[in-house]
This record gives sequence, structure tokens and C-alpha cells, in this order.
Amino acid sequence: MTELRKNREATGKQADSLRDSLAGVRARHSTLTQILNDHSYTGEAVQKLFAANERTAAGISEPSACWRITPRCRNNTNPPRAVHAR
Repeated sequence: MTELRKNREATGKQADSLRDSLAGVRARHSTLTQILNDHSYTGEAVQKLFAANERTAAGISEPSACWRITPRCRNNTNPPRAVHAR
């Protein structure tokens, strides 16, 4: 009887540990998914990027020189974005 109780306690502790590990993995997955969603590019943005790259390769001045990336504000949940520098 005593051995069964010890075995049950050990199994319970192992289950708790596994639950904690699973919660951590799920939280990490959720965070990474959110990061990917926030920083993914639209098809249009990718097309513009390739077009700009082709223009640069053809010797046309690089249009991205007049663009800058705005820093993310600490309280702002939006990702940084490119804006035209004036």
C-alpha cells in the first residue's frame, strides 16, 4: 500500500512537470505565431521588393534610399513600418 502511494505521488509530480512543460511550449508557440503574423509581408509588398531589387540590378538608383523604418513604440503593438523620409 505504501509503495502504491509513493508511486502515485511520483506519477503526480511527473504529470505536473509535464503539464508545466506543455504550458511553456504552448506559450512559446503562441508568441512565435503572433510574431510571424505581425511581421509577415503581403504579396504586394513582396512584389514591390522584387521590383526594387530588379531596378537596382539594372543600374537604376535605389528607391529605398529615401525610405526609413520607424521604430516601434514600447506601448504600440503595431510592428515597425516603412515611411518616406522627407
